[in-house]
Amino acid sequence: LDPQFAKNSWLIFFIDPTDYSGQLAQIYAKEWYRRYSSHHLNILVVLLPVYQFWQMRENIVQLTESQQILFPMVVDVDQTIAGAFGALVPPKVMLIHQSKTQFEYYGNNWLLNTEIDIQHFLRSKDPGLALLPVFVPKISVIQDAGRLEFGYSPAVGEEINYEKPGFLPSPNGNREGRFHGLRPKKMEEGDLFIGGDWHQDVEKIMTSDPNAVLVFMSSGSNFSIVAQSLSKGSEAPLILVEIGGGPAHDSIAGGHLLLEDTGVSTVKVRQPQVYHVLRNLENPSQEIVLKFPNASLAPIAVYGIRFGYESV
Repeated sequence: LDPQFAKNSWLIFFIDPTDYSGQLAQIYAKEWYRRYSSHHLNILVVLLPVYQFWQMRENIVQLTESQQILFPMVVDVDQTIAGAFGALVPPKVMLIHQSKTQFEYYGNNWLLNTEIDIQHFLRSKDPGLALLPVFVPKISVIQDAGRLEFGYSPAVGEEINYEKPGFLPSPNGNREGRFHGLRPKKMEEGDLFIGGDWHQDVEKIMTSDPNAVLVFMSSGSNFSIVAQSLSKGSEAPLILVEIGGGPAHDSIAGGHLLLEDTGVSTVKVRQPQVYHVLRNLENPSQEIVLKFPNASLAPIAVYGIRFGYESV
């Protein structure tokens, strides 16, 4: 960090940008930067890169440009910054003034009194300071409800127990899995069914099989997937999404779900990122099916799945 860091006031966020909480933190960081940077409160976001693609400059540039982030963002590859500030489990936000911690919040309570405490800190130096009311976003606030990780040694979470024999070592150093069993007639919340031919490495599964399928029971009102195109051509991988035996409709379509004229609902995957698929599910315990119809032309990698729920 800059040698001048210790002389200033810093509001520091530690986030996993693939979690709903991490994405919400970015919204608050931008708003608090707009409100308080003129009062000499600096903003710093520290990304905890649970996937290696966050270590690539082009993906960070894409994130900062798409989110219009104007403040510093650091990728804490070996988590030395997080370790120094005791922030190994995101999200966490803390205010540091001249190397002294003024307050810190983490986990589900990271937003509890954060902005109130920011204003108290600023007014402690200027009692008559006029400040805006506490920020309330105009969008629905999504809380984390669960995650699935598909690699055999994920940085966060545990490896999924696949149907035996599961993924077996292959000559290229990764693992191969051929799943051609029958889908269970009844699945419980949290269950996962995988079909088709897949490859697996430490943090993701990959397929070029157009018959591949992932089926699971949702455990939240919102659903997103972390995925990446492996296509070497111009064609983007498509994820065909079915819920409750049919395509999704407008009222439950996430930000990245496309409702085609043919009646199907798809997600077009390109750069590695979180793709928001479903939202506002009235009955979260529904069967969600993901198919990959053009995988033979446009292979795809799937890192993980995120479940969330709307916070009142």
